[in-house]
Amino acid sequence: MTDKELTVIPEYLTPTAPGQKIEGLDLDDGRVLPNFLKVVQPSSRDPYKPPHKEGDLIITPQNQKIVSLEESFHFVPIFFWYEYTIQNPIQVKGLDFIREKTLDPNSAIAMKAKNQNPKARAFPCPENGDYNCSYVEHMNFLWVLLDHNETIGISPVVMSFFNTGWKNGMTLKELIKARSSQCQYMYGCQFRGFTARKSNDQGSWYLVNVMNPAEVSPFVQEKQRFEVYRELYQGFKKSHEQMELDVDYAGKVKEEEF
Repeated sequence: MTDKELTVIPEYLTPTAPGQKIEGLDLDDGRVLPNFLKVVQPSSRDPYKPPHKEGDLIITPQNQKIVSLEESFHFVPIFFWYEYTIQNPIQVKGLDFIREKTLDPNSAIAMKAKNQNPKARAFPCPENGDYNCSYVEHMNFLWVLLDHNETIGISPVVMSFFNTGWKNGMTLKELIKARSSQCQYMYGCQFRGFTARKSNDQGSWYLVNVMNPAEVSPFVQEKQRFEVYRELYQGFKKSHEQMELDVDYAGKVKEEEF
């Protein structure tokens, strides 16, 4: 067969009608689980460290490095949403990273997670009262990486800002809002990111910092690419509205920030 003949769709293979499920995937629940960005921490262990080094930004579940510590990358934010969780203490073995989570901003979990005082968000772990669980607010962004993206292409990845990284998520929101007089579309904006080391009296850890770019335009320059991002935004917005957009926070492996 020629290449052309190989791509011909037989007449008996009818297309899927709007709202119709693909036969064979009848039981598919529609859940969308994007890839997840993770920064390798001092407490990281196999399979993240080795082979990666502290401060590396990697994508999970592929476990592929995006950039090293302080190395720049560029991205377009596609979609944003909040999620509220109860996180188990890392010291108690055998527990999932996330105990419970919700998208409801008016839930009891959300009300407690929004408190910016870490002590007010903590409560004794039912399995071991010597350690605390914590209510946590996640600022989740879906990003399309503009470089260092050989593994995933234009597939959006989740960047979750929480705990000590929460302020960096607020920074990105403010940078986006600052461009509103020039661009009404978040997915029409481009930014620079890099990982950096932070420390306090409890130790050191690594976060993702964001800022306006110098090496690339602050705005998406190609209309075709902009339209692709618009379609991605619309698709993920619909998934979120239908409660189908999910995040695997376990990609952070119960180790993260102080």
